[in-house]
Amino acid sequence: MRDLVDIDCMAGSDHYHIVMELDDPIDEYPPGLAASLAGCTYIHGTGVIDVAQEGRRVAICSRRITITDVISWLS
Repeated sequence: MRDLVDIDCMAGSDHYHIVMELDDPIDEYPPGLAASLAGCTYIHGTGVIDVAQEGRRVAICSRRITITDVISWLS
């Protein structure tokens, strides 16, 4: 499932996020994925990878992937 959501604390904002809920957990992939993503943050045991680039953040979790500020990125 994918959703394009606005920032709850800033109603009417033109900044949107993509939230993708995964059908199956990806718990086994973060260590290898983190090793191949330059500039990411990964703390072993948390299962969360954060990548910040060009003013947006991508967070990869066990069952969810989020990407911030996608409208400015796509335009």
